[in-house]
Amino acid sequence: RYTRHPAAVTVKVTPTADELTVESMYAARLEEQRQLWSSRMTLRITGAPRSRIDIAVPKGFLALDVTATGLKDWYLSDAVDGDGANAELRTLSIQLQDAAIGQMQVAIQGQMNRDADRSQLKLQPPTVMNATKANSELAVWLDAASESSGLENGSDWTAKSAASVNSGFREITPSTPSLAFQSQAMQPGPLSVKLRPAISTLIGESVTVTNVTETA
Repeated sequence: RYTRHPAAVTVKVTPTADELTVESMYAARLEEQRQLWSSRMTLRITGAPRSRIDIAVPKGFLALDVTATGLKDWYLSDAVDGDGANAELRTLSIQLQDAAIGQMQVAIQGQMNRDADRSQLKLQPPTVMNATKANSELAVWLDAASESSGLENGSDWTAKSAASVNSGFREITPSTPSLAFQSQAMQPGPLSVKLRPAISTLIGESVTVTNVTETA
């Protein structure tokens, strides 16, 4: 003989914290007519896997090359009508082959036209959207005709010594940058640098002396 007793199972469900941590390196080189950008980002995804990464870029940004771990495709889209806060931004969406978790790399090469006002340099690096923690470093190489006269605005950024930038910037260019900034904002905003014409200097490497005397 036997008896049946219903089994009781207690299940406790604990929500998993979704986190997206981003370490970014931005290199901006100023030329006569344009800004050249090289952006490298290391993303760490925990919690729910993600099949798409969205990155905010300025409206005038031209993406030349986009690479990422597990990249399937990428595309640009404009801000939704009525979203005044992001009217000057576009979204660069990176579609992955499979939903990803853990660490991944993203690299973006692009350019922007230089402003007609040469007394000001406006910088807006691409930024990963919906990050929960971020650390960003921006290095700037000015053209030979310009030099900095101070930071005009950019509350998300603080200036740092150009000599102390991440050694990874040497993979982009071996020369020391003209300016360097850092930020811990989750999606740092733009910054503006005041520019003035660089002072030209003339250095003589040799001197030739000619004596002239009267002849009879």
